[in-house]
Formats: sequence, structure tokens, C-alpha cells
Amino acid sequence: MGNRCLNKFVTRNHACALCTQFSVALRPAFCRVTAQRPNFSIYYRGFQISAIIARPLLQNRHDAKDIRTAQCPALSFVRQVTQINRQNPTFRLTPRIFHMSINGEKTLMISVMRNEGPYVLEWLAHHFALGIDDLLIFSNDCSDNTDRILDRLEVMMPHKVKHQPNPKVMFPDRGKWHIMALRYAGQFGRCQAADWLYVTDADEFLNLKRGVSDLDGFFEATGPADAVSFTSIAFNSNGHTKMSPDLVTRRFTQTATDLAAAKKENRTVLTAVKTLYRNTIQGPRRPHRPVTPDFSTTGMTWIDGAGGRLPAGFTDSGSKGIASNGTRTYAQVNHYSIKSKEEFLLKVDRGDAVNAERLGQSKRYWDTANRIGNTDKTGSKLSPKARGLLDEFLADSQLRELHEESYSLRETMLQDVLSSKRGEAVAQQIGYFD
Repeated sequence: MGNRCLNKFVTRNHACALCTQFSVALRPAFCRVTAQRPNFSIYYRGFQISAIIARPLLQNRHDAKDIRTAQCPALSFVRQVTQINRQNPTFRLTPRIFHMSINGEKTLMISVMRNEGPYVLEWLAHHFALGIDDLLIFSNDCSDNTDRILDRLEVMMPHKVKHQPNPKVMFPDRGKWHIMALRYAGQFGRCQAADWLYVTDADEFLNLKRGVSDLDGFFEATGPADAVSFTSIAFNSNGHTKMSPDLVTRRFTQTATDLAAAKKENRTVLTAVKTLYRNTIQGPRRPHRPVTPDFSTTGMTWIDGAGGRLPAGFTDSGSKGIASNGTRTYAQVNHYSIKSKEEFLLKVDRGDAVNAERLGQSKRYWDTANRIGNTDKTGSKLSPKARGLLDEFLADSQLRELHEESYSLRETMLQDVLSSKRGEAVAQQIGYFD
């Protein structure tokens, strides 16, 4: 067996694409080969099973023309493992480092990035700690090590991270960055095999509250559901001018809208959502939600971050917004769209990951996003689990070097922006030189 999986085309440090889609019943099964563990392993319902035991059970799967209809369904698989376990007292099931958080089901997070180098590790550690099992990420035209950081993460954990160039780089005059990436994502085995999908951006952190620490805990608090739209709350610059290597979630704790006053005045404030939903939900996948004209007739349940059931007027439309107040008891999305003045200047320079023209009206964008709201520290501290994952990432010398270099690269980029007429003008508009 050596360094190869049952699929003989897989070498070490690469995940087997076939093994990510054994069957609908056996979705959480993965094949992994690493330099440290040259034999292959599969993962089933959060347990690692050795190649010696798995091989006879899965031998026929790679010979089948249709992987999804191959023999040996999950029930038979479990029975055979149980039998072998009884016959072989040396057999052991080893828990995975990362468990599948939604009732043992796999959750895939999909994102589109450009020049987010300093923030990737904090963002990823945070979401993995919440119970995200897998990441499929698309980048384009990065100049601050974002793509190299993601490539390194994929080498380190191919069973959890897949990095691809955004397909729109080949068709610059067609479609939109997010839409094209989401359509392409559906072609990946890890996307087809996922039970849940969550589409979000690198400046968005899912914030679980009221003692809820992971997605399992969220559904324990709200009750079962098939889709959740989390209210997105924008955070302002917190008065910061300079970039900093400190954690994003620690630096920015002030919202850009006074939701406390709105609640007192019984005034509705609509904000955008980001949605976690079952992969079985039909309809076009969009950055904020799936579009589902007939959702209310399916018998499925769509809730908000407080556990409230969303009406057909929302679920059966393409609406991207819900009320900010009354929808965030257990969860919200913290959206750090501008960060400091220096970081905003770099954002203007690159354009955002969706549309380079969106930030053309920079002064108006800044003034809107930097309004004074309320202090919100509910998501300002990484959990011990997230902190541990971040430390593990930084313990890898190559990844740490790329991460630290991203700051120096952005310092150089900032000087280039400030030396240009357009950059100097934007800096003047937002009070950078004050």
C-alpha cells in the first residue's frame, strides 16, 4: 500500500477525490494520506479507521463505475467493522481532532477571497472551532500571500481545506466573482458530499452567543431546522487608523448602527444575512442564501439566529435582509467590512472580492460603514479551541513565515497606494492625515 490510497493515483499529502463521495449514505468518509502517516485512513462519523481494516470493506468502491451506487452501504460497513472489531482485540477507533458538529453531519464552508492574508488563520481557526468541517475557497489576483497561505493549509490538511483559483479569472468579462465560484463549487465531490453548506466572506465571523460554543449547541438551543439565516451586523473602525497584527475580533467591538435606539423606538432596521442550509435544499446558490421559490411547501424549516421561524415572504423570495433586532439571540454574523483606515485604503485599492467598482464611491462607503452604533463584545474573544487551532497553525514554520510576511507585503502596498494621486485623495477624504 505504501504511500498510496486504494485509488492508486493518489500520492501522499493529497486527499482522494473519490473517497469524499463514496455514497449518499457514507458522506462523511474521507481518505487521507500524509507524509507522517503513509498508510491511508478513512473517516466515518468522526472516527478514523485504519487502512488494514478499511481495505476489504472499500475494495469494490474504486472498481465501481458509479461511486455513488457502489456496494457496501453504510449499514453494511458498520456491521463489518463491528464484526472485525470483535474478532480483532487490537483494533482501535481513534477520535478525529475535528468532530462533525451538526449531529455528526458534514458542513462545508465556501468563500471567495482576494488579499486577506493577515486574517485567514484567525478566521479559519474560529470557524473550525464552531464545527465547520471543510473549506472550499476560491481566490484571485492575490499579492499579499493569501493564495500561498491557503495552499500551505491545503498541504497541511487536505481533508479539510481545498483552495482553487476563482474560475472567473479565465472569463473576466463574464458573470460575477461569487456567482461563478458558487456554480463551480457544485462540481466538487466535497461539495456534493456535504450535508450542510455555508457561504461567507473573510471579513465575516459567525458569532455564537448565550453560552453556545458550536453549531450542535446552536441547534440544541433553537431546535432543529433545515436552514438558518444569520443577521449580519456591521462593525465600524473603532477609531483605528493603523493596521495591526492583533486579532480582528479583538480590535473591533463597535457596531455601525445604533440598534439599541432602534429597538427602543420600535423601529425596524433591515440588514443582510448569511445562510447555513442543508445541501438538499433546491434552488440557485447565492452569496447570502439559496433562492427557493417553493420553500414553504417543502415541509422544511428556515429559522433566524434566535430560532424564530422565517415567513414565506422571506423563504420563498430572493430577499437578502431581515430585521436586526429580535433575530440574534443565539447567533449573528460580525461583519468587519472596513477595519482601520489603512486597511480600508487597501480594500479600496484592490476592489472587493465581488466587484472592483463597488468601492468607487469611497467616501460615502466609509461614512456609512463608520457610523457610531453600540458596543458589542460578544464575539471579541477567540474560544480556547479556536486559540489552540491558531497556535497549531502558527507552529508550522512555513505557514507562520507566510502569515508574517503578509503584513510586510501589505505595508509596501499601502505606501504604493498613498504615493498615488487616487490613493492620496481617498486618504484625505476619510481623514487619514488628520
